[in-house]
Amino acid sequence: MEPSENEKLIKNVFNNSYFVNHILDYVLEDFIIYNLDYRLVNKTFRHVVDGKIREKYKSMKLEYDDGAEENSILTEMQRLNPFNIRKEFYVNSEEVKVKHLGKLFRFLKDVAQVKVREIRLKNLSRLNVTLHRPLHDKVIGKLIGNNKSEIETFIGMDDICHPGCSHCLKIAKQCPIYGPLIISDYLLDDLANLCVESSETKEACLDAINRMISSSISCHTLQLNISENRKKRDPPQKKTSTMPMPREILDLILARWNVYHVILKIVYKTRQDVQLGNWTRKNWLTKFRFHNQYDTVTVSNLNIKTQKVDIDLSDSAELSTLIAGSSLHRKRRKDRYQNFLTNTSFTHYPHIAYFTMLHQDMIIFSLSEMEDDMEDEDDVEGEDDVEDE
Repeated sequence: MEPSENEKLIKNVFNNSYFVNHILDYVLEDFIIYNLDYRLVNKTFRHVVDGKIREKYKSMKLEYDDGAEENSILTEMQRLNPFNIRKEFYVNSEEVKVKHLGKLFRFLKDVAQVKVREIRLKNLSRLNVTLHRPLHDKVIGKLIGNNKSEIETFIGMDDICHPGCSHCLKIAKQCPIYGPLIISDYLLDDLANLCVESSETKEACLDAINRMISSSISCHTLQLNISENRKKRDPPQKKTSTMPMPREILDLILARWNVYHVILKIVYKTRQDVQLGNWTRKNWLTKFRFHNQYDTVTVSNLNIKTQKVDIDLSDSAELSTLIAGSSLHRKRRKDRYQNFLTNTSFTHYPHIAYFTMLHQDMIIFSLSEMEDDMEDEDDVEGEDDVEDE
């Protein structure tokens, strides 16, 4: 039976890679993984779909969203219902079940022949710890495989591979972009505790810090993750604000490592959600928080050469909560970022040439608005700003 003219025309179009490419530009604009059936139309469709997959997935972003921002504003009654807790995993902004990641990675590498160049992992420390090693092994074994030398950007694996396996260290040594160097507020705690516990006097403690922070390290960009959800180890475990950091250690790191660019990243949660603040029981080190009253924070006397500071609020659940809530809701909550900008831009880093906020304009505006609101509440909520010794 001879095909009709329409059938011939359709066949010609569907076998023309130019037409198929433009057709699939609309069909596969966002969700390629959920439209793989188009590969079954014919060989032309399969080649075009695979080409688009190779282009999209040469840069991979794996992100876990446990609903921290939304869940932080749930009512107590809603919290009792586990179905309110949203937990989702995304690969290049497409939702994928964690249990299907192995199959997805095998398909990308073995079937679509994707050559991954960039891998960025975000918020994976929030995953259940039992999933850390399996996910790590899937990324290293199934997604990267023997192509370690082709990776150009490798960021965020330290969330689930700490302090680092031989595979991750091999990638880190040869890829151009690994990092930035990321330290967390609890690392500063650990260093402070070590120096305090090994010393009998304040002078001995400061001398231990001076020996510990080596000038052999040079770092252009340093990211400091500051948890807004850490609690004190000793009762009451009240989540008052970000926990204090040892100022002397932070300053010495910036000075000794010649840090040019600092990223202050406010995160909902880090791996260690309880502050092991033994050092805070002594008065040997300065308890510093970026939202301390600016007139109580002195300018560092060290030769800090930092010229650029970014304040990254993109993962701040607290800030999103304050913005999402009503004016009354905001006024009843403590402003954890009061004086943050002042201490960063003028006091702690007096020689900064560039100062930026990494977030949407609406959040920058709302942050300024919240600071204005809090000026009227200082007398009411001043007690909340007092640190528990």
